[in-house]
Formats: sequence, structure tokens, C-alpha cells
Amino acid sequence: MSSAFNFPATLTTLYQNNYVITLDELPDLKVENPTQSGSITPTNVAFDKYAPNQSDQAISVNFNGNMLTALRAAANALTETQDYTLSGSTLLLKKEYLVGLPVGEHSIVFDFNQGQDPVLKVKIVDSTPSAAISPENATFDKAENLGQDILVSLTLNGHQLTSITNGNDTLTSGQDYTASSAAVVLSKSYLSTLSLGQNALTFHFSGGNNTVLSVNVVDSSVPVPAGDLTIQAFNGNTSASTNGISPKFKVVNNGDTTIQLSDVKLRYYYTIDGENAQSFWCDWTSIGSGNVTSNFVKLATPVAGADYVLEIGFTSSAGTLNPGQSAEIQARFSKTDWSNYNQANDYSFKASSSQFVKNEQVTGYLNGQLVWGIEP
Repeated sequence: MSSAFNFPATLTTLYQNNYVITLDELPDLKVENPTQSGSITPTNVAFDKYAPNQSDQAISVNFNGNMLTALRAAANALTETQDYTLSGSTLLLKKEYLVGLPVGEHSIVFDFNQGQDPVLKVKIVDSTPSAAISPENATFDKAENLGQDILVSLTLNGHQLTSITNGNDTLTSGQDYTASSAAVVLSKSYLSTLSLGQNALTFHFSGGNNTVLSVNVVDSSVPVPAGDLTIQAFNGNTSASTNGISPKFKVVNNGDTTIQLSDVKLRYYYTIDGENAQSFWCDWTSIGSGNVTSNFVKLATPVAGADYVLEIGFTSSAGTLNPGQSAEIQARFSKTDWSNYNQANDYSFKASSSQFVKNEQVTGYLNGQLVWGIEP
């Protein structure tokens, strides 16, 4: 048998054509194709797009008498000297080429003039930190002579600020805000147009995650109704997006007469962000969970920061509040399909508090009359 046919591919063909190999031919059989393929080391590399970690990737090439004719990534041929260089048996994949590849797995084929073509697996990652802002919570007072521009410091981490949005509206650079590489200044003329309560301004960057500035807009020139009730509140879950809203309330009798709790109502204003049935739970209360009632009220006319209200009341068995006494309610509610709410634009939501503080965006009523807070 000729040595030109002594390799597995030829033997397979002979077998399929019923060729009979005699015993005197067996000693001459070879197990490998006599044409040696080129090879590379390593066959797997990783590249990080984060600028301090970027580096060229060195690949050792064993030509085995063959000629490297091209490098291909899918249907695209790499350009020598631009995307890679070859010096002797060392090939350098340039970081300028690698940084242009999207995050994920890629295959680069080393195309030789003959034999099998080795494949380099390239894993692209990006550990670049996202941009950050400080602070993430701010307050703006609409009262005359009290409203001030809000300064927001930027840590760009190699990214660029591309836009700022409020819901579906994009703020106008140079009019609603000014920006430098170090900070953004939100103009008081723009902030004065925002509705009372929480407003979520989203900072968009050229890479990484967006960040949200929560602006609580108040108007200290609007008098808070005088009455015998004070409502303190905070949110147990301050995530902008959540499938469960967890307001905590404290009803305080700051008058000098006893109050029947069954005469009291609280209202928490929010946006439902996708119409669906909702469920309420009273996780704990100082007056007994069975004495707390709830009702979800859809506003006939949505307002800024609210199209729904959670109204909390009390049964006659809840008892009374003597002067100076308080009742605490730890509540929670969700949609029955567990889809998310966006709390960031909810009128009654406050991301800045982690303990009970006075909240005028939660309203209190005594015998149907507003005695605490400001309705949206």
C-alpha cells in the first residue's frame, strides 16, 4: 500500500468500498495524516475591557512547516499590523482590536495553508465600574426664596453622561441643567415645575448602569392643617423597583382629648404601574392586626405621583388614643401577579428615611376631615 494512502481518512474510504487489506500491508499502516497541522498555545484567553486591565494577548504559533494565511472572526478577516502583529512564532492580538468586541465568547480561526485550522477562544469581560452620583436623595422647596439649585457630584469611571430623564421626558442640557465632568447642577427653574412628593431623575451614561436621583419636592409655604393627629412614616423597602411596598405608620395623638381610632383614616398615595388586583397585609400593629382595615382606591383623576391610594382604617375594637399616645402599623401590599411597582415616583414614598419621621405626603383624616398632611 502506498504511503500516500496510509492515514485514517483513506482507510475509511477503502473500507466503505469493500477494499480488502492483506496481512502483509498491515505493518505499513499509519494512524495519522502525514500532513502536520499548525497549532497555537494557549487556545483560550480572557480580555477585560476595563481600561487599567487592558493588555495585548500573546499567542505562540507552532507552524509545523505550514504558512499562516489569515485570522478570521466569523466572516471578518483581521488586519495584520492593525488588529494583530506576528513576529517569529509570537502573535500579538492587539488590545485596540479586542476592546471593540462585545462582552461574551468569541472564536478566532487561525487559517493555515493546509491541515486543520486551530481556533482561539476569546472571552471578553468588562469589569469597568458604573458611574455614580452623590447624593442619591435630595429635597427641593417650592416656597418663594427657598428653592435652590441642586448640585450632584459625578464619578464617571471612564463613562460619559448622555442624558437625564424624568419618566418619559428628557431634560434639556443648558436649560434644565448644566453638566461638567465632575458635576451636574439641576436648575431651580426646572425643579420648581416638579410635582410635590418624590420625583425620580434618571442619569444615563455611555456604559454601565444608570443611576437615579430621588428628589423630594415640598412647599413649606403651604400650611399643614392644624389638628390633633400627626402621621409619622417610613418605607421598609426603599428599592425604586419592587414587587412589594412596605409602609410603616405611626399615628400620634398630639391633642388634649381622647381620639377614637375608628374615626381615623390614613391615606398612602402611589402609582400602580400596571393595573392589577392587589393584596394587603398588616404584618404587625400595636393595636392588633385584626383591628386594622384596608381599601385600595383608584383615583378618578390621576395626579402627579399617584393613581391609587391605600386607605387604612380601624375597627371599633381598636380602641382609643389618649393624648400623647400613639399606634404603630407595619403594613405591606403587592399586586396579585407579583409584578413590580416603581416607588421612585410615588407621592407618599420617601427613600431617605429609615425610621419614623413626620410625612406630610401621608394624609390623616378625623371623621372624614383632613387634619394632617397635604393631598397631591
